[in-house]
Amino acid sequence: VRVKAELPGMDKKDIHVSVDEGLLTIRGEHKEEKETKKRNYHVSEMSYGGYSRSIPLPAEVDATKAKAKFKHGVLTLHIPKTERGKAATKHIAVSEG
Repeated sequence: VRVKAELPGMDKKDIHVSVDEGLLTIRGEHKEEKETKKRNYHVSEMSYGGYSRSIPLPAEVDATKAKAKFKHGVLTLHIPKTERGKAATKHIAVSEG
């Protein structure tokens, strides 16, 4: 199973991924503070944003063998199916007419 999630502005350390009973959950939290001091003024800005998404998985997966990569704001997860999950996948032939 492959899942891609765009998480712009997030850092790798702020992303939490879990799998529990066939449900994949991705959570992220973004905190940013900016401060500008000039001769005549002082500006301090803070922003905060949170993200959470839960996705039901289409088959049984082995979360212990899952791999996650985060690059340029995109999280990519590869979670292998278990043998039981592979057996549950059925291919249906499509015919014309």
